Amino acid sequence: MVAEALRWRLAGRFVRVPSLTGRITLSYLPLLSYTDVGRAGAECLIAEAGSALYQIRVLAPEAHDFLDAQPVTMRLPLRDRGVADVWSSGLSDKCRNQVRKAERGGIRVVVRTDGSGLRHFHGLLASSLHFHGAPLPPLALFEGMCSRLDAVPYLAYAGDDPVAALIVIRDGGLTWVPFAASDRRRLTMCPNHLLYWRAISDAIESAADVFDFGRSPFLGNTYRFKRQWGARPVGLQSLPPRAGGLYDKYAWAQRMWRATPRPFADKIGPWLCHYLADY
Repeated sequence: MVAEALRWRLAGRFVRVPSLTGRITLSYLPLLSYTDVGRAGAECLIAEAGSALYQIRVLAPEAHDFLDAQPVTMRLPLRDRGVADVWSSGLSDKCRNQVRKAERGGIRVVVRTDGSGLRHFHGLLASSLHFHGAPLPPLALFEGMCSRLDAVPYLAYAGDDPVAALIVIRDGGLTWVPFAASDRRRLTMCPNHLLYWRAISDAIESAADVFDFGRSPFLGNTYRFKRQWGARPVGLQSLPPRAGGLYDKYAWAQRMWRATPRPFADKIGPWLCHYLADY
């Protein structure tokens, strides 16, 4: 599904991701913060890649001492926990107050799988990714998620205006949020908090074991947002090991992208994603 949306060719269990200079990287399950293999499974994939450049991302749950800005995924354990338990013992006091503030302010959360819902999500994502200096993936990627995976978009509205959105993917006991976005002009209304609480509550009701908030730089702003829900960092490892940090590597490119006018960035973003093995 991802290969079709990003126009990548398959190569066994890998996809071929070209760079702007023509170099090919064999990527296993691209766009994922981590994949379904551990170190043992990764060794088999490395052998399959042979002498080619490759990229495989795995969970590293044994890692505990993280460096500032090191990529981690933030996970909230849900097994054998009810909604009331997570609300009272998982969320910080400030987080609960912000959920209540959004409710008092009239923010409403809906699950929308129709075309309008995805377009609202994609529009919010375009704004958020531009602010963070990242290109916008094509709408076809999210249409594929919702039509071919157990994935649904959650949207928060202030009146008729979409103000926050996220995609939730369910895979067995794992509920995962790979993409989230919001209208920064409405952040004081706390739509993100009500949106995430609805997604977490639904995950609990569906007997999920883990709610995964996705990748963040350790101790960064998104890390702190996810930490207030009771989520804990779990290590990530990219194979082969990187020289330098992922976020440091693209800091200059992020600054340049933020300076690019939005209309131009939105137009070329889906094209540029075709050439990014590290997205």
